[in-house]
Amino acid sequence: MKYRKIREEELKNKVGADWFKQFDTTEIIGNIDFSVLPQQDSLFGRTPLLWAEAKTGNFDISAMFVQLILTIGKARTFDKTLPPAFLGVFDFKKIAFVDYVNIQDIFFLNDFNWNVAPSNHNTKEFQLIKERIESILKVKTYIFDYEKDQKELKIFIKNNIAKATTKSKIKIDKNNFIPIYLRWLEVVKPIINVNWEELSDANIFDSDFYLADLFVDDKGTQTIDDDSSIRESLFVVFHNQGYKIAKENINRMFDATIDIKHKETYQHFWKLYKRPPIKEFQDYIIQRRDLLAPQDIRERKGAFFTPRIWVELSQKYLTDYLGEDWQDEYYIWDCAAGTGNLLAGLTNKYNIYASTLDQADINVMHERIDHGANLLKNHVFQFDFLNDNFSKLPQSLQAIINDPKKREKLVIYINPPYAEADNRIGEGRKGVANSEIHKKYSANMGYTKREMYIQFLTRVYFEIPQVVLANFSTLKNLQA
Repeated sequence: MKYRKIREEELKNKVGADWFKQFDTTEIIGNIDFSVLPQQDSLFGRTPLLWAEAKTGNFDISAMFVQLILTIGKARTFDKTLPPAFLGVFDFKKIAFVDYVNIQDIFFLNDFNWNVAPSNHNTKEFQLIKERIESILKVKTYIFDYEKDQKELKIFIKNNIAKATTKSKIKIDKNNFIPIYLRWLEVVKPIINVNWEELSDANIFDSDFYLADLFVDDKGTQTIDDDSSIRESLFVVFHNQGYKIAKENINRMFDATIDIKHKETYQHFWKLYKRPPIKEFQDYIIQRRDLLAPQDIRERKGAFFTPRIWVELSQKYLTDYLGEDWQDEYYIWDCAAGTGNLLAGLTNKYNIYASTLDQADINVMHERIDHGANLLKNHVFQFDFLNDNFSKLPQSLQAIINDPKKREKLVIYINPPYAEADNRIGEGRKGVANSEIHKKYSANMGYTKREMYIQFLTRVYFEIPQVVLANFSTLKNLQA
């Protein structure tokens, strides 16, 4: 046998030198035993060609692949770096390869416990993975004996591993859409032919263009000629190998069209990923668009996602305080709604109102309504709570606010923005304190007028008196 009676580290060194000498096999990626990368960086960095599990002795191929999959899944290595085109396993006698795309779905199993020791072959998780992949491995695995298949192995490496950078597309899910965004900022954003400062004045940011790119049907091809948007309600949509912004989103007479300066660069970037994202994660990505906004912008706009567990707890407290039938007996207005997740779980859509600063968030909520969210479109509207006059509110909500008896049954249910005006760098903090409410009630608020949430609460106190204030917030609100 070619590599009999040597230690694992020596085995990895010899396999690297004997079969992959034209590549870089020195880089250690997480807990993966053996990695193969190209020697030279490309425009997008070095994409791994192969991740492999190494064993001394004569091991079962399926068991080695299961251990490799558990190692990758436990560390979610594919979220930290681009996954390779191939996975592999080898021992002292043989080496085997399988296309990454043939097994990548295994990493998205629901309710699977990845926190087991990959080397423990007796766990139920190990057996479950083995059962799932054995049928795939039987028909999709390339197996070579070092001595008997020497020529074939060299040809396979030359024709497949060496050309593997364009072999597979990475699926997009809730775990990797942010790392992909960070790469997108470096590669794609600079080639979008637009004045970013002007767009930011209209509350349009690079993340809107990224979402436009994500929600594209790539038709399974490597080119962008046939790419088309699957979400026309987004603030920015991919259109005709560029972008389109609806005229109503920028207060103009015509839609804005934006070009991509270097389509080849754009195409090279997106051919690495399968678009659109996996269907079951699409709504999550839209709802968590707040994660794509810079910290200072998020603070200014209040673009923070309220975790579901706290949403449920806050609604339990409301039930305890207002009674079991409170949703039928009270009106509810979230005046800092974002994409509306604080309202998830409420049942009487006829009594619920939601407003937010960004039209993009309104578009998201309207699309969620189209897909079953329990809200009414005419109760979901764009409204700048710190600047707009109440005359802009829907007539039905104005009627509630203007009627003292109905107003007592209005619950202002909010997780307000908490940015504070200061001299720190960041567009989001610039002008935070400058609002109509700041001007109007400056003397009443004193020093705390610097806080956005204080301005929210002040307007509620003076202009919507006798309402029920359900202020879901950080402890900072209570300590002010």
